[in-house]
Amino acid sequence: VSFADPVAVRHALGIISDLARMDPYSVAIALGIFSVFLVIFHPAY
Repeated sequence: VSFADPVAVRHALGIISDLARMDPYSVAIALGIFSVFLVIFHPAY
């Protein structure tokens, strides 16, 4: 998902929201892991 594409971001957030209603713990873990990957693979490092 490119953050420059607002429609794609809105769609992705909608999917995450639907999943969070079904299993909030799993979504929290997945977002935490995703944020770690963003830090590790950030181009500035």
